[in-house]
Amino acid sequence: GMIMPPVMGTVAFIMADLVDVPYATIMIAAAIPALLYYWGLLVQVDAYAARMGLKGLPREECPPLWKALKEGWIYIVVLAFLVAGLVYFRWGPRAPFYATGLMFCLSFCSRETMITPKKFIGALATMGNLITFIVGVMLPIGLIMIGLSVTGSLTALTAMIVSLSDTTSVTVVLLIAVVLSYLFGMVGMCIVPYIVLA
Repeated sequence: GMIMPPVMGTVAFIMADLVDVPYATIMIAAAIPALLYYWGLLVQVDAYAARMGLKGLPREECPPLWKALKEGWIYIVVLAFLVAGLVYFRWGPRAPFYATGLMFCLSFCSRETMITPKKFIGALATMGNLITFIVGVMLPIGLIMIGLSVTGSLTALTAMIVSLSDTTSVTVVLLIAVVLSYLFGMVGMCIVPYIVLA
């Protein structure tokens, strides 16, 4: 989900802001690399399954298509709304909030998906757990990024890399950028190396 258009992760919105291009342009540029990535995954999984003799579910055990669509039409409508908000209406980072509101309203169309007070409290508890986990991960990363940018170390580092391009070959500069991207990517989020290298 982070790299596959039409709905990508936070980096896509930051990318659109930094390079000042519409989100739809970022989405189109990401389509072929994302498809190639998932094609590579599919080929690897298929080769592993063939080598290990793994088989899929028999057709009788698979849920019927129309039954699945009848029960899950809400998700398709919300996804279409989200894509329209991102591409056509250009709502940008606000689109997921609108889509969440639509999902909440549409949940009342079915007895199985209806938000009851018990489900609402469970959702709040789950969100609280997710937020504490994200804050625990983001806080140290944020402190590192703020420390690097406020002290000017980040600007000095990028200026040094750019100045190397005058005296060194472009290949060496690209390799240095790759190593830095790898090091900053070790924190586990793709947003950090993108902001550093952009």
